[in-house]
Amino acid sequence: MRVARLLGQVVIVMLLAVGIATVLIYLRNETLTAVRLEAEPILVVATEVPRALASNVVVDLEWAPGGDILSPAWDGTITAVNIAPGEHVPSSDPPVEVDGRRYRWFVSRAPLYRTIVSRASGPDVEAVRSFLTELGYLSEGDAESDVGTSDLDAFRAYAADHGFDEAVSAKSLFEPSWIVWLPNDEEGALADVAIRLGAPAPPAGTPIATFAPRLVAVAVREEPTNVIAALAASAAQAHLSLAGVDFPWPHTFVPGDLMRLEAALAESYSGDEPPETADGSITWELQHQSASVPAAAVVADVTGWCVWIAAGITYEPAAVDVVGGDVDVAFVVGIDPGDRVLANPTSVGHLDCGHA
Repeated sequence: MRVARLLGQVVIVMLLAVGIATVLIYLRNETLTAVRLEAEPILVVATEVPRALASNVVVDLEWAPGGDILSPAWDGTITAVNIAPGEHVPSSDPPVEVDGRRYRWFVSRAPLYRTIVSRASGPDVEAVRSFLTELGYLSEGDAESDVGTSDLDAFRAYAADHGFDEAVSAKSLFEPSWIVWLPNDEEGALADVAIRLGAPAPPAGTPIATFAPRLVAVAVREEPTNVIAALAASAAQAHLSLAGVDFPWPHTFVPGDLMRLEAALAESYSGDEPPETADGSITWELQHQSASVPAAAVVADVTGWCVWIAAGITYEPAAVDVVGGDVDVAFVVGIDPGDRVLANPTSVGHLDCGHA
């Protein structure tokens, strides 16, 4: 009797175990239909991705030698020098005086090559008119086709104010030797000034100052390895920070950008040789909150992307959009940080997003 009762209890326990196993298999097959598990499932917790992702980068800098500023056809003793290394040119006008005569910067496409006299015309005349108009010796409405009365009056007034009045005592004119010429595309900081107070004025065509090297190209040496460079267009906006200056990224550097960057870099180095590289960073501003999961957790098929997340004792596919990451990590939108994600779906079975 006792044996029979014991046998009955054993049978009940076995039936109960079989029933539980059947339920578990049924539940698993309800989600992983026709999938045979090939490896132990590995679960990881999806983590929150910061809305701003930054990556340090090394930037290569290409420089061109700075040009020289040449002396005019002057003579005498240098009585004032108002420029110095590091100073931005054109500024400090007039930059130099010789025998008390004041020489101003003359910025134009080409240097003056002749004396401007009455009835003269041409691009050099227009450059002189622009120069005198900017200084207030001519008005916008005074322009004539050839050098006329208003121009001659301006020549005399300029000469008298700058110490050249003896040169125009006989006739009205404007001499190339009255100015220090700068090409209209040349400006920046000076690396060196070669003239000295009290020294003889150097012969015409002698370098009196030299510009610092000019920044001509900027290139990020390597795209960041911890963030996918080709982020979805709607997923993020990026900017490059370099020497305290920000640029949209990707970015094509135009001359104005190079000048801004050149000025910023000049504050961070000393000496004649500019740096060949600079440290910067690229920051991506994500427009959507995303979660970080192992890249291997993302399944892709004809229906799109998905990950499999734990739901109790089963797994369920969740559709996602991939908005960033790298070879090891994917940033996805469609699940929440804290979700438990199947990290090895392809190892566990031939899972695809068609189950969703």
